[in-house]
Amino acid sequence: DWDESATPPRFAVESYLDHNASKFGSQFDANAYLAVARAMDHFDLGRGAAGYEEGVARIVAPALIVG
Repeated sequence: DWDESATPPRFAVESYLDHNASKFGSQFDANAYLAVARAMDHFDLGRGAAGYEEGVARIVAPALIVG
């Protein structure tokens, strides 16, 4: 939905995102979030291997891989 009376005009989802961003920000340390984001950006499971599959094959511990 589009609220033309708002200044500036906003989509309904924007208030939802604002609310949840505020809630998220009050529950988590921003530095911890940055550290996790940096780790996700720089970690490459296939680094030093012929590819992703070989990198995964080297894991010897139980793991949950989400992507």
